[in-house]
Amino acid sequence: FSVTGKGQANRWSWRTGSLIARHPGHAGNAFCITLSPDGARFATGGEDGRICLWHMERAAANCTLAGHTGWVWSLAFSADSKQLAAGTRFGRVCCWQLDSAGAAREYTVFEETEEVQGLAFSPDNRRLFASSPSHVKGVLLDGSAGGGGPIDLGRAERGRFAAGVKSLVTFEGDGAQIRDVLRPETPLPVRLPRCVEPAISPDGRRVAAVEVRGEENNRVTIYDVATGTRVRLLADPRDVRPGLAGRDPRLAFGPDGGLVFGHDE
Repeated sequence: FSVTGKGQANRWSWRTGSLIARHPGHAGNAFCITLSPDGARFATGGEDGRICLWHMERAAANCTLAGHTGWVWSLAFSADSKQLAAGTRFGRVCCWQLDSAGAAREYTVFEETEEVQGLAFSPDNRRLFASSPSHVKGVLLDGSAGGGGPIDLGRAERGRFAAGVKSLVTFEGDGAQIRDVLRPETPLPVRLPRCVEPAISPDGRRVAAVEVRGEENNRVTIYDVATGTRVRLLADPRDVRPGLAGRDPRLAFGPDGGLVFGHDE
């Protein structure tokens, strides 16, 4: 899937690279898209403030979620696919129970001048993690608007962090810190070197990140979550210098543990 400046989502075949379907739903730019873990639905958000919820096999949106205003910067489904969260440009997060007709719950996580650039649910669906361009906070979802109040969980790097089945990766000082995703208040004693763009493997045992060693020597590296030790240094054969990550890297694990890597060069 991809989203476009024409307000639509495009669905592609990963086997052939061909376009399967277009899903127009927004007036203006579409900024974000997320797929439900059960594979049945996806959601899109954009600058028109709309959040469109789609069934995977239908061309038209199933519904537009109400209770939200302003640009939508980020979206996330819960692990059980029953909740959807949306982050705004005004530091707030809205959360819907998709199997009920109840109103959205709204949580004020950051200052009004900060947009919510990243979202992730904990595996037990009891917590929601959110990032601004510079910080990561957690909210306890207790069923009422406001929750338990946001908890500071460290820095974000360019608005990004990583949440997996066991661990949460945020940043502090010159490195990354590992937290228990179900008890994130206190960091674990495991730290990673200075890095950006973390991604956690599906089994929770590995973290991939771009280790920062200088502008000309940024390497895609795999770490062991339990010990923080370097397991593997990856190399991109198309680069002159092995592992050069470019100026704006992206990393993501697939369901089978394969790693996808891209950058702006």
